[in-house]
Amino acid sequence: MKTYDATVKLMMQLLKDRKVCSWSRKSHKKCYEEFRAFLVENHLEYNNDNVNTWLEDIIKPLRTRQEYSVRWRYLEQLSELMITGTIKNDHLLLTKSNYDKLPESLRSEVDFYLSARKTDYSMRSLALSKIYCSQFLLFMYELGIEDVRDLRYCHICRFFESDHHCNLETRFILLSHTRQMLEFCYNQQMCPAGFYMLLKDDMYPYVVLIDEFTLKEQALLRSLSEANPLLPSSKVLKSKNGFIEKYHDNNYAGTIIKTADHVLRALYLFLDINELNYHPRIVDLWLSRIKPMIGVSYHNWRRPLKLFEYFMISREFSYSQKCSYKPERMKNYPETFKNVVHGYLNWLKRSFRSEGTVRTYRYSVWDFCDYMLDQGLFDFSSLSPELLMAYLTQDSHTTTFSGRSSRIMVLRQFIVFIEQCDLIQNKNLHLYLSAGTAPCEKVIEILTDEQVTRLYQYRDNFTSLIGLRNIAMVLVGLRMGFRASDVISLNFSDIDWHEKTVSIIQEKTKVAITMPLPNDVGNALFTYIRHARPESSCNRIFIRHRAPYGPLTAKICNNALYTILPEKKETRTGFHILRRTFATSILRRNAGIERVIDSLGHQDNTTVMQYLSFDDERMTKCPLTLSECGIELLGGEL
Repeated sequence: MKTYDATVKLMMQLLKDRKVCSWSRKSHKKCYEEFRAFLVENHLEYNNDNVNTWLEDIIKPLRTRQEYSVRWRYLEQLSELMITGTIKNDHLLLTKSNYDKLPESLRSEVDFYLSARKTDYSMRSLALSKIYCSQFLLFMYELGIEDVRDLRYCHICRFFESDHHCNLETRFILLSHTRQMLEFCYNQQMCPAGFYMLLKDDMYPYVVLIDEFTLKEQALLRSLSEANPLLPSSKVLKSKNGFIEKYHDNNYAGTIIKTADHVLRALYLFLDINELNYHPRIVDLWLSRIKPMIGVSYHNWRRPLKLFEYFMISREFSYSQKCSYKPERMKNYPETFKNVVHGYLNWLKRSFRSEGTVRTYRYSVWDFCDYMLDQGLFDFSSLSPELLMAYLTQDSHTTTFSGRSSRIMVLRQFIVFIEQCDLIQNKNLHLYLSAGTAPCEKVIEILTDEQVTRLYQYRDNFTSLIGLRNIAMVLVGLRMGFRASDVISLNFSDIDWHEKTVSIIQEKTKVAITMPLPNDVGNALFTYIRHARPESSCNRIFIRHRAPYGPLTAKICNNALYTILPEKKETRTGFHILRRTFATSILRRNAGIERVIDSLGHQDNTTVMQYLSFDDERMTKCPLTLSECGIELLGGEL
């Protein structure tokens, strides 16, 4: 308290020496006495925290805004005197505007900015802009800045973190005018774009400094930035703008575009403020650091970041790209394992296995490789029957019996591939694994007549855009027997409207078939295309109804069926029931097995034979007597 009293005494003498009026000296003295009483009453020491407490909790709620502002300036003067031993003349003049307190160099910056805004602002807006821009530049002047070109991110951060002794509404207006002035300066190539982007409450928290990372992470960030960056930080903003244009070109909703733009602005600021170049691994480290702050929006942040990564690598915008965020499964595999696994997966692709099949197979292979590594084995030459049996015994993969059998079959095929690559000496090792399970017969389910009737009732009653798409897809499956994968892959060029035929190459079997186009299916397709399908350059007939307008997944076919027949969702009956119903309806019309095979695009009658059980009329013509079955009837009882 002695230091405080001595500084106050020195302040009063300085005011007298500077010939400040007696009224102002009395006002200073009253302010310092009130603050001293507050400190004594609460047993506090003089410091900035206690000054802010007194101003915000005591003065601000009880006094006018002017009284609050005057006391804040008096205590600012006292602090300056205590730190520097003197006070600038400009700081003693409370009635002097911030603009007048600026040096000539900064006043000219304000004048230049306001002259450029005359056509955009009213006189009142220009006056407010002058006040708030001058307040920003005065803040910078007190930090030793006399030219906008000398500004640095550290100065912008200090300005943002200061409360400026005003309420939230005034602070928002101050930041808004400051952003506009800095954006103008950026357009004049006087400062980086990041200066004006940073001054937003929804942006600043995510721009973490490199010092907030661990020392190990800091070293990794710098090495990634210097060793092999994909893009210099100076070009990230321009690339971001080109990337966002792709969102517009694909008709994305405004909210999605704003989110992507916001995320990439935050990334640019993080890179620019820390002088880092763009690298995907740097993005991962930054995203992990801010994940607690993002909260439930984490998924909305990571997708545009991943799409931007693909865009930077391939220079293409793939809205259908599935983004993987899991660690690379084979990252820690030895090269021997990586080469063999990649070779096996490539062989599957060359064998025309679908992408989904390859994805399923690789998990079974990865699990086996993980087991070998856990056992300390880093080479396939160590494979033995005992190792295979031990793996199968401990495999706790939760699945059905048929699913577990499928995993064993995948492993058997993988072992055969290893044998063919001459990586093991025992060429019969695969024989220790089963080749499959005994076939099981399933009860085939088809739609009832009542359910078929409900499908057509839905067609007659629902005219919504999605409803028209639903019934068109379902009728293609019901009346033409197409699988869901073939329905979503149907192109305009596949339909010959004059000949009333549809020609496709089946997605599953790669077999080409040509089917007649029933009238009701043709009408449903025409109605959907003419009245419900969004305008798009995509060649697929059935597309998304929300931007980006592109291909659908087979799941949408199931959803279409469940919308019309909700009970099928409860029994987990998929779109394939329409194909079975189609095959059965052909048999019931007395068509031969060959006709069913041709219509379904099958190569043999193995699968078709199961549909005979639904041909009730002809099934009644081939009963067997009990004696023919070897069953004797004794005494009238079985």
